[in-house]
Amino acid sequence: MTLEEYTNPGKDDAFIYWLESRLDQLGSIWGGSAFKFGIYYQSNVKTREPSRGRSWGTTYAWLTKYGTTEQKAFATIRARLVEVLDAVQKGNVARIDEIDLPPMLKWKVAFLYQDRKAPAVFPIFAKDALFHHYRVIDPSAKLASTPYHVMYETLLERHHDLGDVFAIADALWQRFEADRAAT
Repeated sequence: MTLEEYTNPGKDDAFIYWLESRLDQLGSIWGGSAFKFGIYYQSNVKTREPSRGRSWGTTYAWLTKYGTTEQKAFATIRARLVEVLDAVQKGNVARIDEIDLPPMLKWKVAFLYQDRKAPAVFPIFAKDALFHHYRVIDPSAKLASTPYHVMYETLLERHHDLGDVFAIADALWQRFEADRAAT
């Protein structure tokens, strides 16, 4: 995949457009900054000095930790996405927590490319939503220190009776929304 295929200025066939828009029925990652993709095409071209871990070139903006140029940043992001794919296809979901990519990006990709016959990730990618249900099981858990893979494994095991990963996600998301509305 090239940088242009990842971010495509035309957007309708870009990888990140598919992740956020076209595949939103398979778990939403809407909202927040486009920096959740590590790098993105910026339609409002403004080169400016790096700030708060972010860099801007003439065409792209990216998280500085991935590289000093847009090409270096994308090469890092692409390599790490390959690591996510490799880990999820080997069933090593714990490894995904160790890969330095924005969580929404890596967990949506992991969900989409996992073994459908033995799913380990369900389509909820917001850590606070997962933790809302996990802390019922482990009240001493802390949001910041609880890995995604532990929450996915525990919640899948606890709620397997609800059905497939979509049924589990739907039930948990509805309960999360209802609880949030009640407070």
